[in-house]
Amino acid sequence: MDIQIISNAYLKPEPPLRVRRDLVGRAHFRTLNVASANATRFETFQTKLSNGSLIFNTPSSRFAACLIAFDGISTMHDLTGSLQNAEHLYLWHENICLEFEGVDRRINRRFLSSFTKRAWCTPFHLPLNVSDTLEKLEDALKNLYSSEAPSAIDQLFADAHAYLSTHLPGPLFAHCTNTIPLAAIPRSALARQESQQSLATFNDDQQNHVGFALALDGYFSPAGRDQNSILVDQVVVICHCKNSVADDLDKSRMLKECHLPP
Repeated sequence: MDIQIISNAYLKPEPPLRVRRDLVGRAHFRTLNVASANATRFETFQTKLSNGSLIFNTPSSRFAACLIAFDGISTMHDLTGSLQNAEHLYLWHENICLEFEGVDRRINRRFLSSFTKRAWCTPFHLPLNVSDTLEKLEDALKNLYSSEAPSAIDQLFADAHAYLSTHLPGPLFAHCTNTIPLAAIPRSALARQESQQSLATFNDDQQNHVGFALALDGYFSPAGRDQNSILVDQVVVICHCKNSVADDLDKSRMLKECHLPP
């Protein structure tokens, strides 16, 4: 017999949208008949996730589900990158930010929703075991998709595309689906905006690279007692002038205390 049984693992859900690129590289999306049902099912997923109806075996799998439900993560590439960088969240202008490398090898960034931040605050081991997290997420989604989807995560991404297409402007939707990715402003530029100072980079001394990286982390750390970042707050304390000490000795003291040990 010529008929072969194809494993469900290789089947993909029907896409809710069709994309076409014109001669200048613009993307045009056309909604297919299944899009409405997909978007409705994604709303059901959001509801069940927010009211606790979906059962997750691990906190990290709930965190992954929240990224998809509330933060516009809608491809396996972006989900994997987000999970790999979950330990490197930082604060900027009261937003909790998560960065990862996009398909174009440039920085991608999300401002996390309150649901995702709550899921991240649930204790779990960092760095995340990505393969285990995806496996547990697949198990949890089986309760939503039953046996109709060969891959529940792939079906969830298809539903997310249908939902996002009706809630996001075209360029942002194309970015979330990796059709036309947008580049985020580098953290160094955000640090300059935060500190109002130009930041020097170094190419020859590894210690300087480490110091620069620590400085960036300091700029994005939670606010200190003077509502500055931890680094700025510490510099203010160290550089407080001591009237009882000569100016040149006081400056030497400040520089010595600000120096990062190797």
